[in-house]
Amino acid sequence: MRVTKLGDLMRTVSNEVQRIALREDVSVDHEQIGAVVAAASKLAAAVKAFKEKAPSGAIHALSGELDTMMKTLDNMATNPASYVSRERKHVKLAAVRENADRDSEVERIFNRLPQEHLDPHDVSMIKTQIRSKLDSDWDPNDIVMFMRNTEELNPNIGEEEALARMTRIAQRYAKPGAMHERTSTSVNKRRAQRRRASV
Repeated sequence: MRVTKLGDLMRTVSNEVQRIALREDVSVDHEQIGAVVAAASKLAAAVKAFKEKAPSGAIHALSGELDTMMKTLDNMATNPASYVSRERKHVKLAAVRENADRDSEVERIFNRLPQEHLDPHDVSMIKTQIRSKLDSDWDPNDIVMFMRNTEELNPNIGEEEALARMTRIAQRYAKPGAMHERTSTSVNKRRAQRRRASV
């Protein structure tokens, strides 16, 4: 029942984010609007100067074009936003959906983990670790196996055994040179947690 309620909540949040993204999907570049007004005003002034100084034959030959141009330039000066290309904001629906899908996947993996020893304060940290491993293209089954060996989820397993298991799993995804750093970080973290637990 809890999973269904959580799923409903995630769908509601996802739909709301998509609705907001659609409403705010387009933005106007105010710098471009200023440039349109300035250019239109400058060209309108040049057309007026031409009309004042040019011979009447030249003005008569261009009168239709000049009138149309002046109407367009007046419109540009009074309604410049319609002459500026609108840019899409960085919020893209595909990214919103992908994030909602990733949240669902994190929840599915989290729900597969043993939680009888889990401190409620550690939940967000565990979910962050799951998300990080998903972002690094870890297989969900490997994430579950790795996380089951952490101090937060399995405080009863021996430190050396837990670290050996975690290292074997992490080696599948290690980049050259990064495994030693990752393993020593895990060792130090588990030792610090043991010290805090014994105090």
